[in-house]
Amino acid sequence: MKGLILKDFYNVSKYLKSMLLMIIIMAIMTVKFDTENFNVSGIVAMSGILYAMTIFTTFSFDDACEWNKFALISPVTKKDIVKAKFISLVLFCFIGVLVGTIIAIGTSLAFGKFTNIKEELIVYSILVVISLSISSIFGSTSIPFVYKIGVEKARNYLILTYIVPIGVFFLIYKILTLLGVVFTEELLVILGFLSPIIAIIWIFIMYKISIKFFDKEEF
Repeated sequence: MKGLILKDFYNVSKYLKSMLLMIIIMAIMTVKFDTENFNVSGIVAMSGILYAMTIFTTFSFDDACEWNKFALISPVTKKDIVKAKFISLVLFCFIGVLVGTIIAIGTSLAFGKFTNIKEELIVYSILVVISLSISSIFGSTSIPFVYKIGVEKARNYLILTYIVPIGVFFLIYKILTLLGVVFTEELLVILGFLSPIIAIIWIFIMYKISIKFFDKEEF
């Protein structure tokens, strides 16, 4: 299992470094073009989502060298391969959110915008939890998609893996609104802290679907 995860990290190590540079540039551009409403907190979520997309790149590497054919000769099961992909995804998301948080806080400190430390840390704590959950949900949706139709076809419809969870949660939001639920600031904070539970449930469902699709695949 550890070897499968390390394999994914080795394959995309250069890509992860280029993502770091991209996020730094995004933070600088935010400062340059939005000096009045200075806010780089969105960098945290964006960084998590960008790093989550890295999981798709690992599939591309696997497909190019026909890795799955070789892996199944070794003492690993299809379940192990799928599980390793989801673990890699969560680790990518964690690294992305961590990188985004460090860059966002560093940029804020550099430009003297980190005035109320206690208040800012609370905001960033909530933001980290929500960003990690959102990026994990988006990234996990792409995995069963790849196992179902293959890397090449999935590449053309990658945007759908982000539209699906957005559509599902928007539908839930509309239903709750029709039922009379009012989304106050306090409720949104509570939902923010509950987002990891939602993400875990979503990832578990995507994991089960992925195993089902991958079991049917023949090599």
